[in-house]
Amino acid sequence: MSFLDWLFVAIPLIAVVAIGEMARRYTRNVADFLAAGRQAGRYLISVADGTAGMGLISVVGIFEMQYKSGYALDFWNSFTVLITLALTLTGFMIYRYRETRVLTMAQFFEIRYSRGFRIFAGFLAFVSGVVNYALFPAVGSRFMIYYCGFPDYFSIGSLQVNTFGFLMALFLSIALFIVLSGGQITTMVTDCCQGIFGYLGYAVIVITILCIFNFSDIQTAVLSRPEGKSFFNPFNIDKLESFNLLYILIGMFGAVYNRNAWLGQQGYLCAAANPHEQKMAGVLGAWRAGFNNLMLMLLVIGAYTYMNAPVYADQPPP
Repeated sequence: MSFLDWLFVAIPLIAVVAIGEMARRYTRNVADFLAAGRQAGRYLISVADGTAGMGLISVVGIFEMQYKSGYALDFWNSFTVLITLALTLTGFMIYRYRETRVLTMAQFFEIRYSRGFRIFAGFLAFVSGVVNYALFPAVGSRFMIYYCGFPDYFSIGSLQVNTFGFLMALFLSIALFIVLSGGQITTMVTDCCQGIFGYLGYAVIVITILCIFNFSDIQTAVLSRPEGKSFFNPFNIDKLESFNLLYILIGMFGAVYNRNAWLGQQGYLCAAANPHEQKMAGVLGAWRAGFNNLMLMLLVIGAYTYMNAPVYADQPPP
């Protein structure tokens, strides 16, 4: 990597840590730490919550799904978006949850059920969290190693350090610093800043892909798929295997059954100034997600074109 490449990696990272350090001064009590003092507005929540849910492992997973099944499957997935938007507009789960005045889901479990159930749910969350933080940073570390061309090992004096383990530890350390230094306030502010920066990055990615690939090569690549595995025709996907209509139906069921049940989102569920602001943040978030989807769509189309268009057949894999 050149010096300029290192700047592109280092500057956003340093900026996020610095912003988190500046934001923690506003954390003065338990409500600030757990729910940002219940003072957040709709725009802050819509950007920050969306960024929190769009981790690198999510990008990799969505990329794989769309690369295998194309955007014909997205036509059917749009019904899940409609279901989620309808639930948001009705205030389903939002108003009743805020009426309890709880700060965490664990507190809600004890009020709604019992202390024993709270302990049991906490144990499950702990075990799943340990597994989660073994997989998510691992995927991020592998991506950074391949994307940046890092060696498997690097030297610090006479010590040989494993790059994969070092990056995992670095990612977890930064996340812990941001969360523990100021709680939900630092988490929300840094997520919002990352989201704003991400929009600029999305615009650059979209423009770059449109400049690199021409429409004739894209058309040749995406229309060469076998019968029953169309990239764009939603009525010609009967031979899809890994990601198909059953996958979409499971997603629709989960959108209703698991509504506002993700522990990673619990701080955002209580952070809005009132339930109406919380609801409007969800509505805005549905529109905000369109920027992510457009960026990922063009990334997948660019990768699929490069790997399948005849004009790139003689070039080495990226």
